[in-house]
Amino acid sequence: MANLFNGYCYDSVDVAAETELATEPRFTADGVYSPYMAGNYTIETADMTYIFTPLVGSQQYVTVTRVYPQCAEVGYQNNYTGLTIDDSIELSWMVALVWITAWAIKQMRYR
Repeated sequence: MANLFNGYCYDSVDVAAETELATEPRFTADGVYSPYMAGNYTIETADMTYIFTPLVGSQQYVTVTRVYPQCAEVGYQNNYTGLTIDDSIELSWMVALVWITAWAIKQMRYR
């Protein structure tokens, strides 16, 4: 079995956790979370430690149990573009608006 992280299934939980450790820091309204260390692996989870740097105050370590769901095979699960369903819907509406605009311009030319 493989484990899912960011739409890609990795060989195991430790590989998925190592991939998360290599990701960029996450900025929030309270401060910055940087992946620091992972350990205590199970079939679907790892204890992930982050360095939290608040906007005001000193750094602190935050450990959470991170779940990496199991999947059937290694590789991308949805598509190779990285588009979510919301992105696809938004793009579809943009294409539809372009066609409607082109049709409207064509109608105005023949009047």
